[in-house]
Amino acid sequence: MRRAILLTAVVAALGAALPAGAAIVPGRAIDGISLRMSEAQVRARLGAPLHVYRWVAAHGRHVAQLHYASLDVVVQSLGNRPVVVLVLTRRPSDRTASGVGVGSTLASVEKLPNARCALVTKTQRYCGVTEPGKPFDRYTLFWAGRGDRVTEVFVQLVVV
Repeated sequence: MRRAILLTAVVAALGAALPAGAAIVPGRAIDGISLRMSEAQVRARLGAPLHVYRWVAAHGRHVAQLHYASLDVVVQSLGNRPVVVLVLTRRPSDRTASGVGVGSTLASVEKLPNARCALVTKTQRYCGVTEPGKPFDRYTLFWAGRGDRVTEVFVQLVVV
């Protein structure tokens, strides 16, 4: 009986450690919120945000930041259509297909394809992941603080 309980606990712990699905898709989406989605599509998927901040950026484009519990979505007008240009997560449960996310070490992020890391300050580093052939189209940044552990991840569309 004890052996069965122990085996069940080990299997449950292993299952919790493995990513159920890729919540972070580098260069594409986080938690089902994809770059270039509309604000209406975001709200249909996530519901009403806790806060909405709206402003006009220096370049004259309208911007809205939709703040959810541990997810932020930035919508900006591109041409005449407002679309998602940034999705940011601080949730440890959001992971790539290989299991990298908030709480991961930068060493594990560096193993992702096309990852490049840099030091920002003495206590902050980041690793950027870009698509081959499209380095300035969209990217994913994994920010890390003390201990080189990822504290937040964002997927962003480059707006020029």
